[in-house]
Formats: sequence, C-alpha cells, structure tokens
Amino acid sequence: MNDNLIEDYRTVITNHLLTSNLIVDVVGDGKYSNKENTDLIPSEQLLWEKIFPAQYIPYTVQETGTYLFYDIEESVSQINSYLSVNIIFWVITHKDSIKYNNKLKLDVLSREIKNIMNKNCNLGISKNNFVSNTLLNDQLLSEYTGRALVFNVTDFNDK
Repeated sequence: MNDNLIEDYRTVITNHLLTSNLIVDVVGDGKYSNKENTDLIPSEQLLWEKIFPAQYIPYTVQETGTYLFYDIEESVSQINSYLSVNIIFWVITHKDSIKYNNKLKLDVLSREIKNIMNKNCNLGISKNNFVSNTLLNDQLLSEYTGRALVFNVTDFNDK
C-alpha cells in the first residue's frame, strides 16, 4: 500500500492550482502572478494565505477575500484491489468580493477546478470522476458564500 498516496495527490493538485493563471488571479485578487520578473507577488505565496491544502478550519480566514481549501479521503473499495479516493474542494468568498469580470467568483473557480481535475490533473488509474458541486451553508461562514466540489479517483490499493 502506498502510504504517501495522499501526500502525492496533494502535491500534484497544489501544483496545478498554483500554476493556473485564472485561479491565481481570482483567488489572489490580481495581486499574484505565475510570471517571473514582475512587481506582483509570486503565486507560491498564495499557499497558506489563500489556498490551503487542508479542510477549512474555522477562523483561519483572517481577511476579506476569496479562499480555496481542499482535502483528500481514501477508503478501500468493495474490491480490495482498489482504493476509492475522494478529493473535496471548498471555495469561499466574502459577500463584498463576489465578482470577477462581471461573473461570480464561485462559478469561475468551480469551472476552473473542474477543468483542472477533468482535463489536466491525472490521478489514479482511470479518469477523475466529478461527483458534486454543492452550496456551503455554514453558520461559521456568515459573511461568506461558498461551494463544495467533490471528485472521486480510483487507484490501486497496493501502489
């Protein structure tokens, strides 16, 4: 069994998120960039400031803005040879900062995450399966609105 599976997946996903110009622009409110030799802050600094490779922890959000959290669950499928891996993304944005180019940030980010997971982020032994895109209704997020996106990946149990 691959004890590093979650860490490996997390590394791949983090790299895809931080190299997406659209995610960097929307989450970073235009203050970050993937390009070198610029006056903007490098996109890597979004990690642990606006993009968290862990489930949302209440009160980690310290300022108004847009945030992306994600985490990974794994379980053995009914056929012991395979693992079922769920990847959950939580996208939240403050009610005063919901627009990006006259579109809702949540919609833009949800679409980009789906594009990354379905087209670019090859994990497991088959395609990544989109499971759901649901609204977050959390009392702790009273000033925020959000979405939860879930993907499922199948991998070998003995990797």
